[in-house]
Amino acid sequence: MDKKIDKNLHRLEKKAILEAEKRNKPGECLKYVQAIIDEDLTNEMIGSKILASANIGYKLVNAPIPRTIFWQRSVQQTLKGTNNEMCLDEKYQDEDILLHIMTASELNSYSISHNLVDHIKTIADIYPGKKLSLMIFGLKEYCRNNRANIGRTAFETALTELQLLHNISHRLLDTAEDVAQVFLQFSKSIAEKPYKKEREEKMSGQNFYLANDNKDCVRVKDNIGLTNLWKNHLCKFPTVTLDTAEAIIQKYPTASKLIEAYESNNANGPLLLADIPIRRSAIGPISSSRKIGAELSRKIHSFYTQSIADFVLQ
Repeated sequence: MDKKIDKNLHRLEKKAILEAEKRNKPGECLKYVQAIIDEDLTNEMIGSKILASANIGYKLVNAPIPRTIFWQRSVQQTLKGTNNEMCLDEKYQDEDILLHIMTASELNSYSISHNLVDHIKTIADIYPGKKLSLMIFGLKEYCRNNRANIGRTAFETALTELQLLHNISHRLLDTAEDVAQVFLQFSKSIAEKPYKKEREEKMSGQNFYLANDNKDCVRVKDNIGLTNLWKNHLCKFPTVTLDTAEAIIQKYPTASKLIEAYESNNANGPLLLADIPIRRSAIGPISSSRKIGAELSRKIHSFYTQSIADFVLQ
């Protein structure tokens, strides 16, 4: 019996490790996010469209503020149960994004009574620490049907004030399908947030050049690959082909060697590479008529020796 329990524990632990590795991957991360949706939305066309198009898990709740949606992420799996019956239990934590869908009629009422900011503050008190985004539904149709009472300009002024003074973003949506589309956009963005944050940290500052996640990047490890990196770098110059880069490398196998040559040949620096012959291929004959040339030699020299910050290589 003990061996059976140990085997079950090992299987569950291995499964938890594999699940943890997939949590941040695009295409997989949506499986670990669920939307917490106000159940009153299910009684409206908006809610039915959201639920019909939802490609993530969701839970309906009786929310203190009507038409609100926020998200939770499964952060880890823990073992629970008795020794005879162990299973993995999902643990969820709230994300900091809150979506509030407001009808144009409600917006009009708050604008007339000058209570829009108070309403937003009430939401902030109920959901502390969450970044609120407003979705205004049906504004165009409402203004069309109530031209004598209210103008769209008044609405937009109130919403702009919210954005500038209280950092509350908003979207104007005309149909239930638009609301469902925005819900999907938020869901995907929230699901991929850890992956994008990790990638941003990886690509920040000088790490951008070390990321090695582009097809044009060259992998360098323990000095292996430096020649390919130098060759790749030379090929970035206009008109420099692979044959041309290899010809330069034959003479100057590293960038430091080339820079040293420039420093020791100040007077002849611009034309240092001009007479280097270029082979037709890696094993082809040397062509006396095909050389680096003065123009390209000057460009490469300027790139490595120019000290003017805003110099443009032409």
